[in-house]
Amino acid sequence: MAMSIHTNADLRRLAARIRRDFFAYMSTSKWRRQFGVLLALVLLFSGPARAAPSPVAGLPLPGCAEGRAAALFDAALVTAFETRYPRALVGEASVEGLDLDPGQVENAAAYLACVAGLTGLDVFVAEQGLALLVSRRHGRAALAALDRIARGTGPEARGACDYARQIRAYLRGPGQ
Repeated sequence: MAMSIHTNADLRRLAARIRRDFFAYMSTSKWRRQFGVLLALVLLFSGPARAAPSPVAGLPLPGCAEGRAAALFDAALVTAFETRYPRALVGEASVEGLDLDPGQVENAAAYLACVAGLTGLDVFVAEQGLALLVSRRHGRAALAALDRIARGTGPEARGACDYARQIRAYLRGPGQ
């Protein structure tokens, strides 16, 4: 197949021969099998196309140290919580539609536990956090985050333990 190229006509003949040989090979069953296996592997391992999680307005939430440093108490703390806690995390439908990564779920659960502990388990805080904690999509991760925080040794551990107990009582229902 050695061919010397001296003119444009020689180049065109070479290109035509390469195209002919390539398309002849593509029409063989061996090529179709190889291509079929390659295509199947690409489709199998690529998974569905996903967009990166969009940032949720208001996340990340401040840590417990910042909450204590603000030195807010009772009604002032609940008002600050109401202002700071993202609206998207309050409604069940909006929580289900969010693409929260594990760090965002952990951050929100830690913030809820902190504020609940600082407010003496204010019912408003529990009700606002309930949508995240009962979410089919994020609830298990949020409850697991609460449990991890509750097993810790930090100052927010007690608040997380009490808040997790309060939420589980909500989930069980009255008298159970």
